[in-house]
Amino acid sequence: MEGKHHDVLPTDLNPNTICIFVDEEPNVFPAFQLTEDRWDDFGYKTRYQLYYYEAADQYYTIGRVRILKRDETVTYGHLPSRVTAFGNDICSVGQSLAYYERLKTLLGARYKDFLNAMRDAAVFSQICDAFCENYGFKNSLLRYPEAEEAHQYAVYKLAGYSINEPISFIFKAKMPYYEEEYLNIKFDMGNIQDEDNLNRIIALIGNNGVGKTTVLSQLAECIVQGVDDRFAPKRPVFKKVISASYSIFDKFFSVTGSSFNYTYCGIQKRDGGLMSPEEVARRRVDSIDLVKIHERKRSLYLYMKMLLPEELVDPLFDDSCTFKEDVYVANHKKYSSGQSMLMNLIIEIVANIRKNTLILIDEPEVHLHPKGITTFITILNKICKEFTSCCILATHSAIIIQELLSRNVVIMDRHEDGSPVVRLMRVESLGENLTTITEDVFGRSEVSPYYKKMVRNLVDEKDSIEEVLQIIQNNEVPVSMPLYMLIDKYFSEK
Repeated sequence: MEGKHHDVLPTDLNPNTICIFVDEEPNVFPAFQLTEDRWDDFGYKTRYQLYYYEAADQYYTIGRVRILKRDETVTYGHLPSRVTAFGNDICSVGQSLAYYERLKTLLGARYKDFLNAMRDAAVFSQICDAFCENYGFKNSLLRYPEAEEAHQYAVYKLAGYSINEPISFIFKAKMPYYEEEYLNIKFDMGNIQDEDNLNRIIALIGNNGVGKTTVLSQLAECIVQGVDDRFAPKRPVFKKVISASYSIFDKFFSVTGSSFNYTYCGIQKRDGGLMSPEEVARRRVDSIDLVKIHERKRSLYLYMKMLLPEELVDPLFDDSCTFKEDVYVANHKKYSSGQSMLMNLIIEIVANIRKNTLILIDEPEVHLHPKGITTFITILNKICKEFTSCCILATHSAIIIQELLSRNVVIMDRHEDGSPVVRLMRVESLGENLTTITEDVFGRSEVSPYYKKMVRNLVDEKDSIEEVLQIIQNNEVPVSMPLYMLIDKYFSEK
């Protein structure tokens, strides 16, 4: 699995230049001071007080912070006496929201540089991902409710959001075929903390070439890179973005360099080319390890049971719900290409998702039959609900739209002059007839469907509706009412 390392500074951050003194009096200013706050959490000793010195006689109390060193139960004595940034074997969590608010007040825009130097797991969720399996992280750093609140909600507080505020924003997309102005697309995902939220999944749909994949890749890049001016009224807050695509043309793989927690699930490699089957297998094994670490084996098993027939899924898991890679490899020929793609995608999403994740998926219907598409949307809804997250899809599938409320469907199209346009459904899409959805989304084609030409020829050759029906009907299966009405219409026009 690809990871970020502290010795490679993300492009959106600057090196922290303010010295941190550990159990020493600062002698250069400004400076931070960490002092041991002797406390025992069932053998773990990680608690410190943080102070900020503007001068020797002018300092501010920031608050308590717990600092964990990997493979150590006692942090005291294991930190350097003075440092500008801790290494990858360290993580910290402020013990209150006030801790983070004070840092931002004192440091302004530099607060993220300092928190990155402190290896803060609340603001930088990829640091949390690297330590969340550690017993000391759960039972010392997050032992008290105030610390858990800070860990969950600090990023919202620092960005000026309320945790229960609905996610609603306009994204300004730049279409490569029309660079004169931005295309404004509104996304309303509701309050994703609400279990009854019906807006967790939004679909972009439209003809080829209207820019659906472009919108998804630009959205990923602008959120991950923190490009504020592409959002209105302000950039949404997500703790993680997962992009998934099995297309050889997607651009998700190229989103790099930021301190933001981002995972790409696809078949392209960052250094060029496509992943080999062996590389895909290695990534799947890594993802299964993450599923174990995050204690999500049961969830993965239940999702796979929804996807596969019982005789295929049960051999894939042992009695503890651990996925058996050797069985998968031995039986991979039994799975269709669509099943294999979805299995890998679901494994990677379950492995990498965390609370408040935005999932971006490009054309999930590829290689899937209609029932598989419906099943996938059901699974995706359950995943988003379990992890209080949301998803934006790019699709051509009317079946996906049939599974969504019309307010969660964004139709992309072009004006006659080639300029891009977006609109909503004209009918309620949830449960609607697929033909109605298709006509609403894609409009009436200038090319008449083949079945209409066939019916027209039959009507021209025969003398009655009954004769036409006798040719069309098969095994006593009745024709549909729309087809009967079309035949009748053509006879009336003779």
